[in-house]
Amino acid sequence: KLVTVFQDLHAKLLTLNLTSMQMAVAQVRVDERTKNRKHRYQVNRAQALSRMKDTMIHILNGKDPALWIRRLIGSMADNISPIRLERNFERKHKQRAGIRVNPTYKRGW
Repeated sequence: KLVTVFQDLHAKLLTLNLTSMQMAVAQVRVDERTKNRKHRYQVNRAQALSRMKDTMIHILNGKDPALWIRRLIGSMADNISPIRLERNFERKHKQRAGIRVNPTYKRGW
């Protein structure tokens, strides 16, 4: 139904917005911790989103959401990646022979 599509869309947007807000706070911590290093560091977005999905239910239904948010920000600040601006080599992309379809989804005729 259309209602379930909208519900899924709104849940995804809520998760992404909350993740972005928590990442901004975690980034401040990362900047403080890594100010004397060679490269700048940033919060790993994929890991941050994964952590947010894991703790979202605790934040919304838990007795102490502030505790879960502090844990989440700490976890995000621990998963960092260096920003390397001098990378300029070209990536090698593999060519596929054709579009492959999982046999489960192939038609039987």
